[in-house]
Amino acid sequence: MRRLAGFFVGLILGAGSVLFLYNYHVVRAGEGFLLIPKPQNALTDPYCDIREWKVAEWEKHAALAGALAAHGRGDLVVAPASSDMLRDALKKFGSAGKDKLGSKIE
Repeated sequence: MRRLAGFFVGLILGAGSVLFLYNYHVVRAGEGFLLIPKPQNALTDPYCDIREWKVAEWEKHAALAGALAAHGRGDLVVAPASSDMLRDALKKFGSAGKDKLGSKIE
């Protein structure tokens, strides 16, 4: 009976973890951990450590960049003036202002 109870507790914890990771990005930034709601439910980028990310890494994770911008943390995204794909993602999610390099995002 004890093994059966342990199985069901593990099943519930596992299902809860998957449900949580479907709905949130767990992001490690310079100031700590952030929980960012995902615009679409998926298991893409459940945990990301963005402290050392360069432009090429942000271009691979445009959905995460858009989610950060939509949540008001677009300042964490590093984007050069020549990165059209990332700029389009930030624009789509309503980020206004300037990126970290000071170029205006339109």
